[in-house]
Amino acid sequence: MKLTLDLIEAFVRCRYKAFLKSTGQIGSPTEYELLEKRLANAYQERAVQQLAERYSPRDFAPGPLSLKDVLRCRHRLILNAVHDDEYLSVVIPAVERLLSGRKSEYGSVTFSPVNKVARPTKLLAAVLATAVGKTGIPVSYAKVVFGPRFSVTRLGLSGRNGCTHLGNEATSLLHDLEAIVKMQTSPKRFLNSHCAIRVSGAMPQRRHRPR
Repeated sequence: MKLTLDLIEAFVRCRYKAFLKSTGQIGSPTEYELLEKRLANAYQERAVQQLAERYSPRDFAPGPLSLKDVLRCRHRLILNAVHDDEYLSVVIPAVERLLSGRKSEYGSVTFSPVNKVARPTKLLAAVLATAVGKTGIPVSYAKVVFGPRFSVTRLGLSGRNGCTHLGNEATSLLHDLEAIVKMQTSPKRFLNSHCAIRVSGAMPQRRHRPR
């Protein structure tokens, strides 16, 4: 199975849910999950519009472009960049290109409607950026647009001294996810109060929390 944005998001929230998704055992989404998804999509549409207004028309590409095209083009913001190979199949909400001297620096942009960038949101942004980096895009940071005022936080993944702590953590998490997908081995489970909501009937009644 290929890595997808949905699978990465599931893994960040619950490793066991990602395992179930990767093996086709996941049940139907709950009403809560469907509502959460609709709100997230509506927020992303508004946030993208706000983000695009910061760029001139010549610097902005509404997409869709492939990640290979992202490297060739000179746009500073590319929306809905697509990538599909044996490893990864995703639509990246936004890719940003910054000029750093004579070189281009790239970052992936994700969106969160809540007014705080919690740890799962940071990890999702970082793991997605790391996965994109494995396709050949030199991604050095992840950016999160969040909250009703479309605030922005930047998460460094690499720098002059190599990978940051978050960058190393994202690489490790991505490796663990790849192992789950390839080996089809269930991760260890621990008590967790929210898994019954997230897994939607595919979990046993006893609740678990990933390690």
